[in-house]
Amino acid sequence: SLRAYLLLPENFVEGQGHPTIIMPHGGPHARSRATYNDFAQYLATRGYVVVMPNYRGSAGYGQAFEEAGYKQWGGLMQDDLTDTVTYLVDKGYTDPKRVCIVGGSYGGYAALMGAIKTPDLYRCAVSLNGVTHLVKLIKHDQKNLVDKEDWEEVLFRRIGNPDTDRAMLDQNSPALHADKIRIPIMIIAGTEDEVVPFSQAKTMVKAMKKTGVDYEFIELEDTGHNPIYYRDDIKTVYGAVERFLSENLR
Repeated sequence: SLRAYLLLPENFVEGQGHPTIIMPHGGPHARSRATYNDFAQYLATRGYVVVMPNYRGSAGYGQAFEEAGYKQWGGLMQDDLTDTVTYLVDKGYTDPKRVCIVGGSYGGYAALMGAIKTPDLYRCAVSLNGVTHLVKLIKHDQKNLVDKEDWEEVLFRRIGNPDTDRAMLDQNSPALHADKIRIPIMIIAGTEDEVVPFSQAKTMVKAMKKTGVDYEFIELEDTGHNPIYYRDDIKTVYGAVERFLSENLR
């Protein structure tokens, strides 16, 4: 079974399906916690049900649960997000026609893969500094590793080996499947991100331009991996995401 944190808006009525935001955490081998999350709380105050699931691969539930997410970018970890939405719909929390997936880093990757893998599940997707091309990400990480042999083993075990797992990695790289997107996409990325390079966002945008996808691209100048760290960026990101959600979920 999966654990998730559920935030209910002030106007929540039991048994009445509400517009819902599913917000997968980054990492992916990290976790959502029962602590204050200002972005999630902000979205809940806008009238949305917000759910933060700890999908397979999340930390804090034992080694086996975390390792169940290895090499499952776009795979079982993504399926867990799908199952979370289905559960909320079945329980009457969520309007199945008004669900958006919003996330940062791995969560941003999952948002894009949700649009590609389950296009009928979501009305829109928001990716903040999300990964878009797995092989390019692995190669970026390899260049920056201090203890190359040890970290290469970790990367290859957790995400995949660019040589032996290339087909799987390409199959689960959003930038290579932009032609499958049928919903509006918002991409937000910091130009100085050293964890997920800004080039990942540009690769995705270039692919979407070619396919005619309905998208918005917001560049945050001089911003690193946390797009809601600086006051000006918080204002920009919160305002843009609120508007985007309102346009697509109301």
